[in-house]
Amino acid sequence: MLVRGFLLKILIITVCLLGLGACSTKMSYYFLDWAIEWEVDDYVDLNDEQQQALAQAIDEFILWHQANELPRYSQHLTQVIEDIATPSLEAERWLHHSQLGKAHWQRLVAFNLEAITALIASLSDAQVAQIDANIRRQIAEDKDKYLNASDEDWLKRNDENLLERAEDLLGELSVQQRLMIRKYNRNRPRTTALWYRYQDDWSSRFISTIQHRQDPVRLHGELVLLFTAADTLKAPEYQQALVQNRLAMGELLQQLHASLTTNQQRKVVNKLQDLIADLNDLSAAGMNNLALNQNL
Repeated sequence: MLVRGFLLKILIITVCLLGLGACSTKMSYYFLDWAIEWEVDDYVDLNDEQQQALAQAIDEFILWHQANELPRYSQHLTQVIEDIATPSLEAERWLHHSQLGKAHWQRLVAFNLEAITALIASLSDAQVAQIDANIRRQIAEDKDKYLNASDEDWLKRNDENLLERAEDLLGELSVQQRLMIRKYNRNRPRTTALWYRYQDDWSSRFISTIQHRQDPVRLHGELVLLFTAADTLKAPEYQQALVQNRLAMGELLQQLHASLTTNQQRKVVNKLQDLIADLNDLSAAGMNNLALNQNL
């Protein structure tokens, strides 16, 4: 979805940088500006003035992100490496890393909120209608693909996805580790229907917000809620299920950590160290670019 897509593209790159996906760190980052613009193009046709404003906002964001946020990711990864080297970890420690991830998101929102608000305020009624239609289309397509899937298909897809991610990080998994992942997927509640109910509620509120974009105070307040306090829009049963899922994931990570072989631990640490080196290179380049801009 337009603005959330703008931020989610950034978050996807962040996930890649934190070593949770099979991404080429530098390549992904160098194409971040294009990725954001493509995401916006999927939902609305901007005029020339809006395109220029968006391009400037993206340039400013990337400069800030490269110089200020990437060092935070490097520090976060260093914590992960230290935790991996610890003989035994409580599940709560893995939840700590989830909280750090939320903090990364909050800072992205805070930096981009002014530019996002200005872009939305400049939209015409026709552009708002286009966004509304495209959001509804995207949700309908996703529902056709995921909501009506059987429990068997849901389990199969989640098994495949999680096993692939684990193998990318750790290499070949043991039978015990595969069973851990399969058990996790079977013991956690399926939240697909609750997720789409939340998506419908969130989208309706977002469309209502941009339809009333002429009121700057309401626009700003609603965007803050939608992007930093969206949990308040989730049904109580959905929030409870998410808590159960997070706790289950923490337990799974704790079990996988305890089961790591020497080769698996070496593989994941080496991968994270390579990512830290990439982050440091990107950050150093960002700091140099920032210094050059300040001297212009």
